Amino acid sequence: MRRTLSAGLLTVALTLMVAAGISWATMKHHGGSKISSVKDGVKATLMLSPNMVDLLLADAGTGRTLRGAKVKAVITLPDGQKIEKELLGMKMGDVFSYMNSLDTSHKGRYHFAIVVAIDGKQIKFDFSYQMK
Repeated sequence: MRRTLSAGLLTVALTLMVAAGISWATMKHHGGSKISSVKDGVKATLMLSPNMVDLLLADAGTGRTLRGAKVKAVITLPDGQKIEKELLGMKMGDVFSYMNSLDTSHKGRYHFAIVVAIDGKQIKFDFSYQMK
């Protein structure tokens, strides 16, 4: 059982890493979508690509990357459907971000209600993006 669970977690981690690599390459070469907001001393930058959502968290004053947060997102899709995702912290190359897969191939408005739990506080960020 333990070996099966470990293999399953490894598979999930590798899948996210591959998807994140594709996501970063897509954003780097095709522009990707970035939206930023600052609240309670934390700068959150949401980045979207066709198959991934990434959230960069940094100290608004120093620019230092913040790690160790628990990040949950409720995403409202263009058709009104809501899905909840945990954004997992992961380092890809020199960049640490919180990410998960997300199909953003449909045209319309996406809304992200994101709660970041860090250092004993919860910070809520709201982002909207119109996919064309």
